Parts: sequence; C-alpha cells; structure tokens
Amino acid sequence: MTEHYTEHVNGRAESRTRTRVETYTEKVVTHTEQESFRYARFSDDSGVVHNDILRHNATRIDFTKGWKAGSPQTQQFYESQKFAFQSRNRHRDTHFSFSEGMSFAGFQEKMLAIVDLKKKSIFMNWLAYAIVAIIFMQSWLYRLWMEKSSVKARYHFNKTVYVEPH
Repeated sequence: MTEHYTEHVNGRAESRTRTRVETYTEKVVTHTEQESFRYARFSDDSGVVHNDILRHNATRIDFTKGWKAGSPQTQQFYESQKFAFQSRNRHRDTHFSFSEGMSFAGFQEKMLAIVDLKKKSIFMNWLAYAIVAIIFMQSWLYRLWMEKSSVKARYHFNKTVYVEPH
C-alpha cells in the first residue's frame, strides 16, 4: 500500500482575544495491490487432534495458521516474487507499507465445539445471551459462565508448499 500524509489546519476565533487552531495529519492511501503466491502442491503438517477434547462437553478453540517452503527452490521463488512485488510498488508515493497474509477457504479463527448436543446447556445459545446481555445488561456474567463451563484449546494449521510437482 502506498500513501502520503496531508496536514489540515482549522482555525476559529473563540472570542476577541483568543483563537483556537487545530492541526491534524490524515493518511491518504493512493494505491493498493495484492498478489497470490502460486504453488504446485502442499502437504498438511498440522498434527493430530487428541481425544482429550472428548472429555469435555464444550471446548473453545483458537485456530492459527502458517506455512513454510518445502524446498530451497520454493523459498527462492517466493523471495524473488516478494522482492519483485515490493520493487514494483515501493516508489509509487512517499510512504510504502507491505504485509503478507495467508488464507484458505472455510478458515475460522475461533470455534465452539460441543461433543454431545443432548448434554448442551440450555444457556448455551443466542437467546440466553441476548436475555442476559441485552435485557439485564450483564454480558460479563454470561462470559464468565461460558468461561467456567468450557475449556480452552489451541490448534495450529501448518502447510508445507512446493512450487515443483512431485
């Protein structure tokens, strides 16, 4: 993303002897661009989900994701594509910012897993939350109850990518 900053000055007289001046700087984005990294194949190195999750009826899961190059050629191809992208956009304006991300279809960062829906608490639904949070204005109480009635887990999805086919 390339951008520049514009300074704005506003002034007004509050009385005959006092004047107030307000100055602020605003970022103006002048260009955005994105590009995908193309690869030929990948392997899933995420690991297994342990059966420990079945010991608790409700589990709050935080998911993370990451990737690594599976070969020196893949790493070199990625670095050269990134360098070309940055070189192409670096001189478009005064400031330049760059970020990388990873996405794949269906990914959610958070999930509530319930093992047995027949044993699900009556309070574990949106209506119970609405009653407690909106009507009684006690959302902290519902969050505390949810934290005490479930366990927390983390799972990391890790993909190894290759630019060359088998």
